[in-house]
Amino acid sequence: MRTFKYKDGDSYSTFQAENAGDIVNFIRKGSWSSSQNDKEFLRKTAKMASMWSGKSFRYDSKDSFVKDLLSSGMLVEVSNEQNS
Repeated sequence: MRTFKYKDGDSYSTFQAENAGDIVNFIRKGSWSSSQNDKEFLRKTAKMASMWSGKSFRYDSKDSFVKDLLSSGMLVEVSNEQNS
């Protein structure tokens, strides 16, 4: 299981996930738009992340969205038990 820190505005949340789907589901749990379908949720969340960070975020898939979160620094992997 991998541990991540997610920056949502001014606060950080630490959580565990195995894949991009788990990461998106964690973000969705704390979101005001949690009931939207995946496509709409990713689009709106990518737009908000872009406003916070000034960077671009793809939302064509969970994998590309998570890769962009990682490269922006909004999502940081803090441990990977498989590699420890």
